[in-house]
Amino acid sequence: MKELSTSSWQRSGSTILFGHDEIQALLKNKSMVSLQEFLTWGGNIPDDPPIPEESKTILVCGLGTVMETLSPDEAENFLKKKVRPVIQNVQNIWTETGIVFGFPQGGGSFLETKGSEEEVLFLRSDNQKIRISEGLWDGTADQNMQRIKGPFLAEMVTVGYYVRRIS
Repeated sequence: MKELSTSSWQRSGSTILFGHDEIQALLKNKSMVSLQEFLTWGGNIPDDPPIPEESKTILVCGLGTVMETLSPDEAENFLKKKVRPVIQNVQNIWTETGIVFGFPQGGGSFLETKGSEEEVLFLRSDNQKIRISEGLWDGTADQNMQRIKGPFLAEMVTVGYYVRRIS
């Protein structure tokens, strides 16, 4: 999987983000919307993103709760049928705005698979796994996904995953 150490994920595409400092920076920009509000954009996307003009990133909060609440099959279906279509619509209208799904519980809740078909799994508190990258980004995620790196103490660590565009 390619690694990304720039901030380009903030200005386009969609991201799973669990880095504490990165989420805090987005919260300071007042760029947060609820998952409920985000889902309403599936039928009618506003003309402009509902964030301060200087911000290029929408932080969507609440997806982690849904992943913990629904059964793994229901959660994967929710991602495919409810969330992915909104990502596709938004990226076609707001071409210079990044969509970030914040997961404040930390990176320990995500696992990467290795090999020819890489994907990211969300590890729930009950140890059940959800194929989150497949649900959000479709079957090409393994070819298009990038690991976001950020500083933690004296090293660079994974703080999220990013896909520039889904079709």
